[in-house]
Amino acid sequence: MTEENVPASRPFPKDMADAAEFGMLMLGMYGVMRFSTYWSPDFRARIAERDAYFAMTAGDSVQKRYFRFKNGKVSSSLRPRHEVDFTLIWRTAAEGNRVMRDMVAGKPKALFFAVVEKKLGLSGDAGHIQHFLETINRMAKLYRKKKPKKEGEKKQAA
Repeated sequence: MTEENVPASRPFPKDMADAAEFGMLMLGMYGVMRFSTYWSPDFRARIAERDAYFAMTAGDSVQKRYFRFKNGKVSSSLRPRHEVDFTLIWRTAAEGNRVMRDMVAGKPKALFFAVVEKKLGLSGDAGHIQHFLETINRMAKLYRKKKPKKEGEKKQAA
C-alpha cells in the first residue's frame, strides 16, 4: 500500500511499527491508570475529584483512544461515547511512544517537557487539562523507585 492509495481524510503513518506501538502504549497507559486506582486509595481519590472524558491521538496516525475518569474509576474505549473535555495530540506517533516510554521508565518531567517542546498539544478545557497533568504526575510517583537515604542525611533530618 502506498501513500497515493490512501484517502486524504486518513493520514498515512510514516512507520506502521510506530503506529502499532502507539496503540499498544495507549492501551498500556489505560491499564496502568486502572491498576493504580485499585492499588492506591490516594490515586483513586484523586481520580474521583473531577470527572473527565478525554481523547489521545497522534497527528500522523489514525489511532485514537478515549479515556474516562468517573467516580474514582478509569475506563477506556476506541470509540467516542461522549463529547470530550480535552484532547492530547502527540505531534507524531514516534514522539508519543518515546515520551510514554520515558514516563514508564520513571522520568518525572517527561510529560512536562513534551508540552514545552511542542511534542504534545493540548486542546480543550484548561481546568481539566491541569487536573489530568497533576494526576499523571501523582501516578508516576507511585511507581518511581525511592532512593535510599544515606546515613549522613538521616542525622541531619533528626
